[in-house]
Amino acid sequence: MNLLFRIRRRYILALMAIAVIITGYTLLVFFQLEKRQDDAVFINRAGQQRMLSQKIALYVFQLNDLYLAEQNAENQNLIDRNLNILRSAIERMEENHAFLSRHQLNSDERDLPENLSNLYFTGSPSLDDLTDYYATEARKWLDFSRTDRQTNSFRSQETERLLQLFDQATKMFEQNSIDEVIFLRNVELFLWALTIITLIMELVFIFRPMEKMVLQNFKQIDLQKNNAMELLNKVQMANSAKDVFMTKMNHELRTPINGIKGSLSLLDKSNLSENQIKDIDTAILSTEDLLFIYTEIVDFSLLTAGDFVTEEETVALTPF
Repeated sequence: MNLLFRIRRRYILALMAIAVIITGYTLLVFFQLEKRQDDAVFINRAGQQRMLSQKIALYVFQLNDLYLAEQNAENQNLIDRNLNILRSAIERMEENHAFLSRHQLNSDERDLPENLSNLYFTGSPSLDDLTDYYATEARKWLDFSRTDRQTNSFRSQETERLLQLFDQATKMFEQNSIDEVIFLRNVELFLWALTIITLIMELVFIFRPMEKMVLQNFKQIDLQKNNAMELLNKVQMANSAKDVFMTKMNHELRTPINGIKGSLSLLDKSNLSENQIKDIDTAILSTEDLLFIYTEIVDFSLLTAGDFVTEEETVALTPF
């Protein structure tokens, strides 16, 4: 029972160690997969910023041409359509910028990585300042009545500088995602190595000692079995010696006793005194008692050996 308890305890410890590693690995994978989904959103929005900056510049110049052209119904329809498209692009750009630069940082959102934080918020002007200025200048074109509109901020040189920064930000997001994937692979490799080491340790410190305990107990069982067989042989030898003794006693003891009894019975009591006759009768009774004792010993021997046979006889019971 003690051996069973120790084996069970060691086996449970081994299973718990493997379960802890597998659970940790599974949780890590789930966490990293969730981060990968977030990274896909970040990379997608960073890529949209490049496209939106070009789109805003294109529609600003189109509106500039339409504002300078003769105003008629057709032009007004084009202006309205371009204004809607420009407004949508500006709002999307501001939304993406707020998301990427964490202007609307919530408690459940992670901090901006250091390299991206430097890109967005350091430098003169920074990407954060350029994006805000770009969106602000673009919003001026949404109001036809404003007179401070200008196209200088949307010329190819300015747009190209902003585009390069957006491209750099996108590459940083992609590189950060790649670095996290590499980190996850290293963690997976570490957990794999830890699992192998744990299995080896379990083999050395749990299963190997457990095997030795089982083998040791088997040896003890074999030793006890051999001792039991040796004891059984001794008992059998003792029984054999007893049987030999009982056989000899049956011949060498019963025959003399019967001879004594018979000889005493054949004595002529006519020439004997009363005391002598009494002594002979006592001797005969003694031989009968001795034979009875001997018979009891033989019956007990047969009973212990399992060879005792009972006999069924019909007797008549008479009242006293």
